[in-house]
Amino acid sequence: MADYIDREYEYRGLWGVPSKCGLKIVRRADLAVVVLTELYDSNPGSSVTNWSAQLATELAASEGLDPAKLVVVEHTPDRHSKLEIYDETFDRVSYSWDGGKFTDPRWTRLSKAEFEALIEGKVGAAMRESYFIDGIRAVDAKFEAQKIAFGPIAFQAARAMRDLGILESVAAAKDDGIGPGAVARSLELSAYGVGVLLEMGLSLALVKLKDDGADPLFVLGKTGHFVLYDEMTRANMDFVGDVCYAGAAALEDSIRSGKPEGLKVFGDWPTIYDGLSRLPEGVKRSWFAFDHHYSDLAFPDALPIVFAGKPSRLFDVGGNTAKWALACCRYDPDVKVTIVDLPGQLAVARRNAEAAGFGDRVSGVELNVLDPKGSFPAGADAVWMSQFLDCFSLDEVEGIMKRLRPALRPACDVFVLEPFWDRQRFEAASYSLHATSLYFTCMANGNSKMYRSDELVAAVERAGFGLAEARHGLGANSYSLLRFRTAS
Repeated sequence: MADYIDREYEYRGLWGVPSKCGLKIVRRADLAVVVLTELYDSNPGSSVTNWSAQLATELAASEGLDPAKLVVVEHTPDRHSKLEIYDETFDRVSYSWDGGKFTDPRWTRLSKAEFEALIEGKVGAAMRESYFIDGIRAVDAKFEAQKIAFGPIAFQAARAMRDLGILESVAAAKDDGIGPGAVARSLELSAYGVGVLLEMGLSLALVKLKDDGADPLFVLGKTGHFVLYDEMTRANMDFVGDVCYAGAAALEDSIRSGKPEGLKVFGDWPTIYDGLSRLPEGVKRSWFAFDHHYSDLAFPDALPIVFAGKPSRLFDVGGNTAKWALACCRYDPDVKVTIVDLPGQLAVARRNAEAAGFGDRVSGVELNVLDPKGSFPAGADAVWMSQFLDCFSLDEVEGIMKRLRPALRPACDVFVLEPFWDRQRFEAASYSLHATSLYFTCMANGNSKMYRSDELVAAVERAGFGLAEARHGLGANSYSLLRFRTAS
């Protein structure tokens, strides 16, 4: 790791009072990590926390740091006290950037292992310790095995509690709690049915007991709160329940055949993309809600990066419903977007573009990217692929990129937006991505998955591209934005 700066840094705080903090800057190709350490006993002025946005703005200017690539961490050292509030802490700070300064600081607590992984450029390394070390107690491991054994039933119980209104009734009772009988009467359900679901809800931590009388009272648990209110959890549950659940029974067959055998529950198509526009409405709604929930969250961070090069004509490969294309048209009043996709998806994209008033700026080219005789259109200033390459095997990725290369100008940027499981900050995110890989196995195409960052980059580079830039941690779901150019 090159270019460390490790010293005391003096600055003017509130009312111009002289202040100081510890400063470390780690510069990497993809970002710069700035660590600001509180100096309790030797700082006469404003604390790092109280002057966070101003410090970040000042350092970006004085040290020549790109605001889009700047990661700030506030560090409070251990003061060796018996009080927990004086323990060592690390907080990653996010800001808004108005073009001239940072504003609106927001803090997210990091573990020490997560901080060290960030410094070392291994964003997910702290989380991945559990992949190498089997430190779980035997009794806890046996419980985890039972969760797996009853997982399908547990999933259906949780979804039923959500969709029948049981969790909402418990939530509405707040701290007073509510009994199964009252829930059953308000929802016109059987007391038996409500009772067995609430009891299972205890084991799932969806609900907790307030008291255990003849008609016990239940209150909403933290896990139940997320099942009921969290958009990500709802998108995941609906996707699994509507799109994956029935077909997942054919997972073993898919592993053997290398084909999406579970897709047969919906239709006789080679991949889900061939039949996407013909899926049942509820299934299609859950599929798109899942897809858009994740990629859309990274769009605000990605747009200024993509448009820094001022492309006038952008190709959106695998554009689906035109979400990205419409975001581009709203961001840049002059850009024209060409969506490259299958006929069914293009029909939906065209309707959405017309409805949004961008029909004259969003066009489409029909192309099956796996067709070896197919040709990509030429003339793009930039190419965009959002959650697209993970829909193909690595060999197919290499083939797609080889067919794309002849259509590109030498200076054309190819942007690839992907959620890599090894670049996630939280283990829950990697867990979700590993599970999504199995959707590809049994439902989507039988041969792709959510990739590690290095294996996808290697496949694109084998096609004659070079990685020009990589930015990680975009959006709330830690997306990676890779910028490729044709290798010389």
